[in-house]
Formats: sequence, structure tokens, C-alpha cells
Amino acid sequence: MTQTELGEISCQFDHLINLTILLSEANCISLTPTQECLRNFTITGPLPSSLKLVDVQYNNWNKIPRNILPRGLVVLTMYGNPVTRLGKDDFVNATGIKILNLAGLSGTASKIVMIEEGVFDPLTHLQSLNLSGNFTFFFRTF
Repeated sequence: MTQTELGEISCQFDHLINLTILLSEANCISLTPTQECLRNFTITGPLPSSLKLVDVQYNNWNKIPRNILPRGLVVLTMYGNPVTRLGKDDFVNATGIKILNLAGLSGTASKIVMIEEGVFDPLTHLQSLNLSGNFTFFFRTF
């Protein structure tokens, strides 16, 4: 973990080769520095390929972090993050996901409002999908 001059903290987990569970609820973690947090905590670089469960509920991830998710990830919980859009390539690097929780927060603006066609196609092992509390619209591309 390193601290920059601006008071931002960045963290790399890729050297933790035996890490299988990452629990990090309500820490204001983001993928890029934001104004919402008193101190920005960002994850840089890929997560370890050994990870099976990632729980980042109530943080500040505004998109699916497709470039850092490991292929063998089984459970991804992003409940309560300000994700508003799911793109067709969001899960191409995390094809092993079986349980995906993308539920929104009632009464807040952090809801998924657009899901591109084919977004879940790479998730051939998916067994549980939670989109509760979102206003979802499916757009078809012609």
C-alpha cells in the first residue's frame, strides 16, 4: 500500500498469491480517485488469480472492474455501489462467476439503468444473479 502526495492510498493485491477471500465493505474504495471520499483508496493492478470471493459492498465502484477481476472468481458482491451501466465486455475476464450480486440501494441514485445485450453471456457457470432494487432496461443492438 502506498500513499501519494494528495492523500490518496493505492493498493496492489497481486502479490498475495494464496488470497482466496477479499472482504472490504464500506471503505469508500474506488477504481479511480473521487471527490466523495475524505481519503481516496484505489485498487491498482489485477487482483490475485487465487481469489474466489470478492465482497466490496458499499464502496465507490462506479463500473464493473473487468481489468482486475480474476478468471477463477466464483462470487462477486458489489451491492450498493454506484454502478449504473453493465457493458457487454464487463465479465469477459471473470468467466467463472457463479454468484453475482449487483443489487442497488432503495431510495438512492445508485441503480443500474442500462444493461447491454449479451452482458451475461461470458458467465457460463452463473447460478445466482441478484439485480434487486435496480431499474433495468435492456437495449438490443441491431
